[in-house]
Amino acid sequence: MLGAFRPARSMELLQRELAERFGCRFVFVLSTGRAAMVVLLRALQAVSEAARYQVIVPAYTCYSVPSSIVKAGLQVRVVDIDPHTLDYDYDRLERCDLSRVLAIVSANLYGLPNDLQRLARIATGAGAHLLDDAAQAMGARLNGRNCGTFGTAGIYSLDKGKVITTMNGGIIVTDDDRVAAAVARQVQHLDRPTTAHTAAEIGKLLAYSLLLDPSRYWLPARMPFLGLGETHYTVAYPVELYPAVMGGLARQLLRQLQRYNGARRANGFFYRQALYDVPGIRLITEQPGSDPIYLRFPLLVEDPLERERLLARLRAGGLGGSSSYPSSIVDIADLRGWLGGIDDDASGGRWVAERMLTLPTHPLVTAEDRRTTVTIIKKSMGRPV
Repeated sequence: MLGAFRPARSMELLQRELAERFGCRFVFVLSTGRAAMVVLLRALQAVSEAARYQVIVPAYTCYSVPSSIVKAGLQVRVVDIDPHTLDYDYDRLERCDLSRVLAIVSANLYGLPNDLQRLARIATGAGAHLLDDAAQAMGARLNGRNCGTFGTAGIYSLDKGKVITTMNGGIIVTDDDRVAAAVARQVQHLDRPTTAHTAAEIGKLLAYSLLLDPSRYWLPARMPFLGLGETHYTVAYPVELYPAVMGGLARQLLRQLQRYNGARRANGFFYRQALYDVPGIRLITEQPGSDPIYLRFPLLVEDPLERERLLARLRAGGLGGSSSYPSSIVDIADLRGWLGGIDDDASGGRWVAERMLTLPTHPLVTAEDRRTTVTIIKKSMGRPV
């Protein structure tokens, strides 16, 4: 394993290369993306007014976001989304009382940048922070600037299913001296995962790498220990440092980021061109000036029952379609009691949760895989092929 013989040096080089890649002065690497968000939220509270304890999240996003907020001891505030963009409904966001809001969290779902400049203006104007969550958008840009670098601080993820993965890993980036100092005070007391845990994660990583081939998409159901394709809300996870022996591997993958994202973009562009006029299918409107990386390609099937039929056909063909997150954030049962407010009925987030379908875009997806996927979708939706 690269970096195993000089782990401290390997981690130092990883932080330096991340700083250079994303143009940030301070970089910290944690055990998971969730752990990174917990540490960052605690740091933001440490440098902010004590009365600010709410964190705004979009009504449709990854469950790890509200779980990190709760684990940090803060309150989740939900604002609805615009189903056309998967970004916030800005009319609603701008009407919110932000006087108790510590941070607004971006989503950049599936590698599609949010309107990050607008979000930063709203947060700054309210005396809050923008936490730019680029866990799914490492390498995506808006107007030439990296997602994850807008606002006070940002997050990237090396967890499974992300742009590059060492199975687990979370990255905090910031240019803010006070926030960096607050993060540093926290991480100096954290442990690293045990050797046994790290060895188990390396084994999972080897298994995961084999499953990226579309011909093996059926295997995860027989390997539940990997947790692939599962979405659970939980706060039962450790907040630790990144295993230093993985630093060399992370550096090698980081150097492949542009190549991997190039393949994802090509696959995403193909789907966008092939599916833009299929009846019953709605594509996501991208922000002007954005350069998405398509972690997966998202589309909305207007009839939820047809979405389920289409997913079954894609899975039967071994093509890896996914419904993504099963519900809006407001409908997570274990989150009740931690919600500091819900924007209306979160109808946009709920509408998307019932209709979202995502397609794989990683570099092992072939031209034949793409064509077969499009053929299945068009036939299912009654469109001539």
